[in-house]
Amino acid sequence: MPILLHFFKDADEIREGSLTYLPDFLETLQASQRSNYVEHFAYHWHQADEEIWRKRKQKAQQIGDFARLVTSSEAMHKHFAPIFFELCND
Repeated sequence: MPILLHFFKDADEIREGSLTYLPDFLETLQASQRSNYVEHFAYHWHQADEEIWRKRKQKAQQIGDFARLVTSSEAMHKHFAPIFFELCND
């Protein structure tokens, strides 16, 4: 897991690739492991460049995957619901 978090801080191409496959990666983890890292993932996912419409489109396509994978309603409301509402404004 620390390696994946390191990828989020890497060059744009590495970070974009990591974010693209983040839901697939999270799906391989047990729910308890996901909950340990959800705040980190949400932070880096939210920090992706908001000015580029393709990245916003990618987030809109992935938000359902995250909703399915994040089992804590508190984490969902705290980290992903704000992103969802921002995307609704697009």
